[in-house]
Amino acid sequence: MPRVFNHRPTKTLIVGASGYGKSQFQIRAALASSARIKFVFDHKAEFQTLAGAVPCRTPQEIEAAIQTGWVVYDPHRMFAGKLPEAFRFFCDYAWTESESRGYTKLLVADELNILTESSNPPELCRVMEDGRSVALDVLFTSHGANTLHNRIRGQFTELVTFFQRSKPAIETMEAEFDFDGELIRKLDRGEYIFQDLENGRF
Repeated sequence: MPRVFNHRPTKTLIVGASGYGKSQFQIRAALASSARIKFVFDHKAEFQTLAGAVPCRTPQEIEAAIQTGWVVYDPHRMFAGKLPEAFRFFCDYAWTESESRGYTKLLVADELNILTESSNPPELCRVMEDGRSVALDVLFTSHGANTLHNRIRGQFTELVTFFQRSKPAIETMEAEFDFDGELIRKLDRGEYIFQDLENGRF
């Protein structure tokens, strides 16, 4: 299995209250990504609806889709009512497929806080901590960084925030990432603040 030793990982987290633009930002970023394969966990059907993507619902459809460079996975047929289990499966699948491909891949998921609410999934931890070795980047959204386990939260290289109103969420942004809470509270729809977590620049 090929390993990649010179890949500079990009692990992006987008946070914010519902309706302020984080999902649209994520879709635009995924479409603009130069990754040759994009693994999209589309449990809300937003990529299907907003980007016109063709969903995969069975193992056969997944295998066929990888040849196109877009694996947009709708988990509700294989894992009805079991989103965290479905996400663990998809993380493992993206990792396995990435092991045999030396070029850059991207794993995309919306509302990570819902998908990981029951545990700290080992499949996701492997992607976050060791994805660099198989050139697998991530592009996730969550309602707030505070809802994620610190083992996962500490691995991101980029953080984008839209408007947030939750006091615990804003306190985490201030204490851990040096954001200005008042600026976050004043963001209008579509406005965001970006930070490169590797150098601290906003």
